[in-house]
Amino acid sequence: MRATRRSYHFLAMLLLFGVSACLTSEPPTLKREDLVQPDGLAGVYFLALSNAANKQRASMEVEIKPGADGDYSVVPLTNGQPDKPMGLRLLSFKPDVYIGVLSNTAAETPIAMYAFVTLAPDQHWSVKLIDLAKDARTPALLTVAKRHGVANISFQKGMGGTNDDTMSGALNAEQLRGLLGDPDFAAAIQTEIEMELTAKPD
Repeated sequence: MRATRRSYHFLAMLLLFGVSACLTSEPPTLKREDLVQPDGLAGVYFLALSNAANKQRASMEVEIKPGADGDYSVVPLTNGQPDKPMGLRLLSFKPDVYIGVLSNTAAETPIAMYAFVTLAPDQHWSVKLIDLAKDARTPALLTVAKRHGVANISFQKGMGGTNDDTMSGALNAEQLRGLLGDPDFAAAIQTEIEMELTAKPD
């Protein structure tokens, strides 16, 4: 499955891959000084999207553009022409691991998705979207999340029998790091949907 029309943009491809099942929230409250722009991330890439749960794969070309406010735009390219972008903000987290915040900021009701972003040894970037394991979607997990400023987590059924988990409360950078780094919350995380970014040769 390959992007062939400009109307088939990045967000549409993500939705087809069950990204609606990933952990979402309203966009977090992040300051310019919270964000990092790792060396070598900006550029044009071949993006391979895979879902370990259903073995689906898709690919397209994207350009990652740094912004003046410490953020990035992920711009799909169809025959070299730009399509609707998605916002990307990165927070330092662990050695060689960043927290990625993907947002459809131009939407009437913006949402954020979360990912772990790493630079692999072979020099491709890996973006693993954060989801919650089915058996971990319990009131006890909500109690853990509330330690870090989450007001609620809505556990609902999404498209195609997937889970649709939405946090309420706009977290700041410290709260996000605390939440995703909390061993009790981390034990509930799964990362079945991955975007692999391989630099396009000049």
